[in-house]
Amino acid sequence: MHRRRPVAFAVILALLVTACGRQQTSEQTSGMNPLFPAPLGTAWGFIDNRGKIIIAPRFEAAQPYSEGLAAVKREGRWGYIDRNGSEVIPIRYRTVQSFRNGVAIVDTGLPDHPVGLIDTSGSWVTQPLFRSLSAGDGPDGLLLGQKEPAEGFGFYDRSGNLVLGLYFLAFPFAQGRARVKKGA
Repeated sequence: MHRRRPVAFAVILALLVTACGRQQTSEQTSGMNPLFPAPLGTAWGFIDNRGKIIIAPRFEAAQPYSEGLAAVKREGRWGYIDRNGSEVIPIRYRTVQSFRNGVAIVDTGLPDHPVGLIDTSGSWVTQPLFRSLSAGDGPDGLLLGQKEPAEGFGFYDRSGNLVLGLYFLAFPFAQGRARVKKGA
């Protein structure tokens, strides 16, 4: 009986953390029941809004579903699964982010330029050309990136083309604005 309390608490905590303050996803607005990542014992799985286990716990970590896919970690690497728990983008990335506007930022783990953009099929939208890359709510989905340390930071389109910059220091767009610093 006492063993169930920590599990129930962890499930409730996971629901609160993943659901509070988030906008509705396309799955929620389309009438599909949302699934939530939940720690179950030493592994992560997915539960529905009633706490029923939908995808058995078999991952080291998991992120919420975004655009129909959830990032999951196994053997130290990340990939993406669909709502059935099937691996649709291979688990091979060092780090990943959730999908946003059809693309996700992934880190391949390559030494010089590990970061790029993939689409929901796992195809490269922007090859790994960047040392770092981050998304914000910038105009036309501009991404803050750095290709070479000596180059500084710039804002790039989804094809990897420089649109704004280069800057000594820059932060992603938030509420339509980005903080930047020119020079040293």
